Amino acid sequence: MAYLSKYLRNQRKRKYSLFLRMFATKIRTLKTKPHILTGIFSILTIISCAKMGSLGGGAKDTVAPVVEKCIPDNGSVHFAGRKAEIYFNEYVSLKDLNSKMIVSPPIVPAPDVVVSGKKIIIRINPDSLQNSRTYQINFGNAIVDVNEGNPLNGFVYSFSTGDVIDSLKLSGTVIDAQTLKPVEGVVVSLYSWENRENFRTYIPQYLTFTDKYGVFQLEYLAEGNYAILALKDANNNYYFDQATESIAFFNTPVSPSTRLTSPQSDSMQQGLNNMPEQINLKLFTEDRQQQYILKTERSEPGKIQIVFAQPNRKAPEFTLKGNPESVFNLSKNNDTLSIWMTNNLNASADSVTVFLRYYSDNSFTQLIADTAYGVISNKSSIAKFTVSIAKQQELFAPIGLMFSNPIATTDATKVLISENKNGEDPISFSFEKTVNPCKLSIESALESGGTYYLILAQGAFTDIYQQKSNADTLSFTMKRTGDYGSLIVILPGTNEAAFAELLLQDKVKYKASSVEGKIVFENILVGKYSIRITQDLNNNGYWDSGNLEKYLQPEPVYYYIGEYEVRSNWQHELEWAVPFNSNDK
Repeated sequence: MAYLSKYLRNQRKRKYSLFLRMFATKIRTLKTKPHILTGIFSILTIISCAKMGSLGGGAKDTVAPVVEKCIPDNGSVHFAGRKAEIYFNEYVSLKDLNSKMIVSPPIVPAPDVVVSGKKIIIRINPDSLQNSRTYQINFGNAIVDVNEGNPLNGFVYSFSTGDVIDSLKLSGTVIDAQTLKPVEGVVVSLYSWENRENFRTYIPQYLTFTDKYGVFQLEYLAEGNYAILALKDANNNYYFDQATESIAFFNTPVSPSTRLTSPQSDSMQQGLNNMPEQINLKLFTEDRQQQYILKTERSEPGKIQIVFAQPNRKAPEFTLKGNPESVFNLSKNNDTLSIWMTNNLNASADSVTVFLRYYSDNSFTQLIADTAYGVISNKSSIAKFTVSIAKQQELFAPIGLMFSNPIATTDATKVLISENKNGEDPISFSFEKTVNPCKLSIESALESGGTYYLILAQGAFTDIYQQKSNADTLSFTMKRTGDYGSLIVILPGTNEAAFAELLLQDKVKYKASSVEGKIVFENILVGKYSIRITQDLNNNGYWDSGNLEKYLQPEPVYYYIGEYEVRSNWQHELEWAVPFNSNDK
């Protein structure tokens, strides 16, 4: 063997030496033909670079894992085991399993799901399974391959503890009852219609979640009449047990009728033999919620703020220990009470006790008393007294004058409004108090587009702490008539009580109620608005949400398709045949 190896090495050396001699001869010959020589060297260079480069990795893997088999088979009946195994064609992992996997009906305790190479193992406590019940474990897109993270979308493993696999289905959408936008991540559950009163204590029979389009699908259902409930589950327990949780429901039972095809163990693709019935649910938060104090603040020695969890339907009542004099203001959305103590001695106290009485908007509308304590401020002095005004003022509204502290007294003789900085030719005006103690309104006949000066002498205003305002000159400009238009919404053939809202970026800018089939908006700023009309069933002037225990649906809301442009100095008329429905559900 040693002799043979040596012989082969010598043969290779001879062939290599012969090749070099032949190549050198050719080079000498080609010196007379430089163009050919250049081409050869170019080819050799390319070959050399190709040989020295690293190997390519090939096309990126974009293929999702494929299920090869399940033990027991997907769609098995008489399931009585403790374990199920799902085998794939490649190594897999689980991504965000806890948030993506849905087990329906819920199994308590939840199945234990682990990965072992190319398979997923599902361990189930058999004592947690009900007799003659179909179960589905929907993995969503939690199953991914190890190499590129390609997800296997919508894989469902199903089994039955009885003789058959239930194969009915319900689907639909969940939208916000007021904005009509789809709501993602809502739990949609089915309960036995006979047990619908126990939704606060019973785990649902079936459940699923809405996708980003608000769409849900409930599969592997048994025949029957069900109560359907959509829940924005704040504490992830599947119960409607918190006042702040949003809900949607039907007043009548739903009955699934659409059938799924039989599950296929090779592809796991489930289809439909006809289109499913669509269930449309409108999500809302009940008006009558348990009210409570969210927090208390003492941002300044003399100022206390009490923040409520919900807007107050009725203004809260309060007294301060020792009954010191005070002024107060309830915020625009009625969820924050601000209290200013007018006496410096009381304001500088280390602690302040507030006795507070407020209304809880629960189902019983009970008057609940509570006590809150002001928080000691780190500030050593009362806030400096300042006066401010917006640089641009609405033409058809009073001028708003803002103060850093509540106003105690006003000396109008120390205030001038003029078109000149020097105060020549002053313009008549009057002050009007507002519900906000830190704001005054100025009534005056000012011209469109005019620039004016508010000239303040020293001590024109005094706050509740006896601080005097400084001398100052504040300028402002009135908007022009061309900045405004008007809109009349005509509701043909109906005298339904309703109100309309004009919205900019989902915020309400104007609101008006219907009168004899018309809704009139005067002097509104030009721009493109979304228009929302609420059917005011109880004629109280605001949108009412529903109530589950009383089986009350939220008041119907309708949106004009697209935006409506209000143009300068135009009186627009929009005829809109709103499909009002008092029985909307």
